[in-house]
Amino acid sequence: MKMSDFFIASKLNIDSSRNASLVDPIQYANTTEPELYVLLDEGLSPKQITALSSFIHRRLEVTVPLTILSVLPFFPTSKDLAKDVVNFYSKNAIDLSEYIKPNSKIITMGRSIYSITHSDVLNAKSFYDIVFNKQYFYAPKLKSYIFPIDAFKIWFNRDSFEKYFALTQLKNAYEFKLELKRIAKPILKYVEDPNAFLSLHSLLKHEVSLDLETTGLDYFKNKIGCITLSFNGKISYYLDWNKIDIEILNNFLKDRFLIGANLKFDVKFLIHNGVNKESIKIGFDTLQGSHILNEMSSNSLEANAWLYTNYGGYDKGLHDYIKRYPSAKKNYMKIPFDIRFPYATMDAISSYQVYKKQQEQMDWIDKQFPMNNDWSLNRYYKEIVIPNLNTFVDIEMRGIHINKEKLDSVSNEIKNLIQKAKDNIYKEFNTTEKKLDIASGKELGIFLEHNLRWPCIERTKVKENFYLANENCLKKWKNKGYVGADLILKYRELTTLYNTFLGNEKENSGMYQHIKNDGKIYPNYGVMITNSHRNKCSRPNFQNQPQHGTYAKLIKSIYDVPNKDYVFGVVDFKGLQLR
Repeated sequence: MKMSDFFIASKLNIDSSRNASLVDPIQYANTTEPELYVLLDEGLSPKQITALSSFIHRRLEVTVPLTILSVLPFFPTSKDLAKDVVNFYSKNAIDLSEYIKPNSKIITMGRSIYSITHSDVLNAKSFYDIVFNKQYFYAPKLKSYIFPIDAFKIWFNRDSFEKYFALTQLKNAYEFKLELKRIAKPILKYVEDPNAFLSLHSLLKHEVSLDLETTGLDYFKNKIGCITLSFNGKISYYLDWNKIDIEILNNFLKDRFLIGANLKFDVKFLIHNGVNKESIKIGFDTLQGSHILNEMSSNSLEANAWLYTNYGGYDKGLHDYIKRYPSAKKNYMKIPFDIRFPYATMDAISSYQVYKKQQEQMDWIDKQFPMNNDWSLNRYYKEIVIPNLNTFVDIEMRGIHINKEKLDSVSNEIKNLIQKAKDNIYKEFNTTEKKLDIASGKELGIFLEHNLRWPCIERTKVKENFYLANENCLKKWKNKGYVGADLILKYRELTTLYNTFLGNEKENSGMYQHIKNDGKIYPNYGVMITNSHRNKCSRPNFQNQPQHGTYAKLIKSIYDVPNKDYVFGVVDFKGLQLR
């Protein structure tokens, strides 16, 4: 069947160079009133389309009123899919609303989901958990429900989890009971007098979702532009930061149950700008909430808005602007107000709604899967995760003192050792730095094979197929008695230490780039955010300290204590882990 049998053909704005590969978006249709749509992310042959449609009918044990659509009006090439795939699908996808009626059920295969979300925050893996999480999300523009699965070539005719998941999703979508949604339009308000507003709302300590827009990510050098607040997930208020009296804000925040997404970021900005740290505590963070509920999905607010609210994609206007003006990504306050205002206020509404849904989900899990002790998911989140989150706000803002003189001294010492290590390598290999860049894995691999005739341990899989010279290969050469391998390993150990923990002050590299004007570093922790619920650390990664070896003590000597009343201590908690 052709598109003209059911629809009026839309005008496709496609580069004329693609005319030879233009395709009818409707690849299969057996009805004018489909109960199920399947979206393809790349071209399938007529034989594959027939096999797919037959598979769906057979597995569901019924001839499903079905339409299979290609989201692209042409077959993408490997070059098309080489980079910035999300933008490619977002830019070139057909207008799905011309082909899909509202209140429909849609299976997205592979990357076709990008034609709906215009983002990579969701994919099939986000929905793999079929026990604790739902397997669909609502797309407000299409007013329809989306059930993602993997790309055709990943699961079709294979015995794999991906195939099992695809079958589960087909059944979920087909059996899903559609209900017409009446989605309330969010009320977004600009507050002319923030202090009067905050004073009025200080009388009742309602829970509130809070979000900031700032001029950057560093609370030491960047500024707050606005605060947005929502008390019910329906109405959001935009408060200009420059109009706010800090004491009034302190009174508003005191004893308040605060809700947000990555709220630690906002809290640190507020404390640095005068808010009393005793007045502000995180009550619920949707980032940590989504992590304990579904580790396979993104925990960003953008992803959670799709998963838990009816407003997924509300930030598209902002992302479109940033695509045109990339520098705005570093400073949201440079984004025009008519774009920034709805985005910022919707952040607060989405955070509140996500919080409510995540709390409902935790309650449901605790009821459906009770534990045989006093613990529950709610208790773990409220008594372990949230207190840790608040503790790390304090830890991060205290910072760590750096002994600048010691850093300079150790940096120069290691730099000299690196030069000696290089000299020893060139002497051993009877060559010079002009002829061999030992920092280049490719040059080193070629040199070891063709100049030194070392035996092959492993080759690269790229076209040139030269020797691999990674740590594993070097250790094997060392064990075979090749002295140069040990010299290269020593050189790499030193350069790693130098680049990671020391660096160059003039180049603002290594540790120097993280030192603030007060002489301290302020590592950022992802609290209980790994799959094992350990912490992550970045800018710099203070958790990754050398523990053993010749240089461990030397590297640690660059860290200092505030005064003589303090000492550094090291505690190893490995023994507490179940192994």
